[in-house]
Amino acid sequence: QWYIEPAANDAKPEKADQEVFTLQGHSKKVIATKFHPCSKDISASCSFGKDLITWNLESGAPVSNIPLNEMPYCLDWNKNGSLIGTCCKDKLAYIIDPRNQKIASMQQTSEE
Repeated sequence: QWYIEPAANDAKPEKADQEVFTLQGHSKKVIATKFHPCSKDISASCSFGKDLITWNLESGAPVSNIPLNEMPYCLDWNKNGSLIGTCCKDKLAYIIDPRNQKIASMQQTSEE
């Protein structure tokens, strides 16, 4: 669970470990999550359920749910936040376009 600092005029919970809201959408355990590099209200997460979800953190609602071919190991946004990269168990690196909700590119990763 994550606590996100509210704006100065919002009421702050008494403890930082209080739940503000729960993001629900993955069918299995979440592997990784990353905040958008340019937008404070967007985040992405991937799970053992072979999916990648982008989230609206203001509402707590999923923006997109992109199915993956295999279980992901990690994820990261590119510098301007237009693409997401992930590596999966099938030894492929995926470049995902979250706005179009599809895999833009796949590339074989190193065997090392």
